[in-house]
Amino acid sequence: MSVERTPTLAGAGVALGAALGAVAALVDAPRQLVPFAAVGVGLLVVGAGVALQANDRRIAGRVAALVGFGVGLAGLGLAASVPGGLFAQVVLATGLLGAYALSLGLYPVRRAWSRPLAVVGTALLVGAAALDSVLHGIPVPRLLASVTAALVAWDAAERAITLGEQVGRRARTATVELLRGGATATVGALACVVSLAAFGATPAVLPTATLALLLAVALLATTSLFA
Repeated sequence: MSVERTPTLAGAGVALGAALGAVAALVDAPRQLVPFAAVGVGLLVVGAGVALQANDRRIAGRVAALVGFGVGLAGLGLAASVPGGLFAQVVLATGLLGAYALSLGLYPVRRAWSRPLAVVGTALLVGAAALDSVLHGIPVPRLLASVTAALVAWDAAERAITLGEQVGRRARTATVELLRGGATATVGALACVVSLAAFGATPAVLPTATLALLLAVALLATTSLFA
């Protein structure tokens, strides 16, 4: 039996969970919960479909994956039209599009698309947090939580892609990937605590320049984990 050299299922699940967490940190109104839930449910169904295909239930798996992607697209459409102003629509749609792009990289039609789509998805997730900071003045704790979750998603996605290339999608990698995801999340949480302590005496929102500096430091710290 041939080995599928595509991202591992466990790592994909960790990455998408973190990506949705990054978007959840930006949701600040009940009306935004419907498109968020639609995309979340859609991606969950996609994951279930891919898992079915990995267990040789290809027809059911493909149907589930197509339905899931369709529900996710409907959620993106709702995000772009949710009441509450253009800025709120842009922030929510950008974040959900990032999660959706990440899913396309983790459940790819072509293996060569995995890393580019994972990078695009992560960039959109971080970009949504940046937009929310610039347009709405998002509180520091929510900003840091969103950026940290986005970087955990990137780390988990990269690991899922690499392990998939090395040992295949069906390999039992869940323990390793969950431990690594937990370690990355811990590093991010510590960085959040330090940042909150540093800005504890300042206003509840970050200036754009400070935001850019924090994002750069966070990206460098995450990159160092791969060294």
